[in-house]
Amino acid sequence: MNYKGKIWPSVLFIGGVVVLIILALLSGCTSNERAKAFGGTQTITLAAGEKVINVTWKNADMWILVELPNGSKEFREYSNWGVMNGKVVFK
Repeated sequence: MNYKGKIWPSVLFIGGVVVLIILALLSGCTSNERAKAFGGTQTITLAAGEKVINVTWKNADMWILVELPNGSKEFREYSNWGVMNGKVVFK
């Protein structure tokens, strides 16, 4: 029996399914999740004169403590999907 012509469609189908699953998993991850879970990179740009004091995670949300140019401090939340970003200001 000659299986060469019959095996390649199966291999291509399985390979395509694997690629689709990987793409679905990666597209479902936000930049917070990738940075925390998989060692990805997330870039946050601060305004001029602001200084980062501390960064912490609460589940998949990132909280950053920033010192503002006027001396007050501010916690900023970068949520998982960017839908609910919080802010706490200390004067």
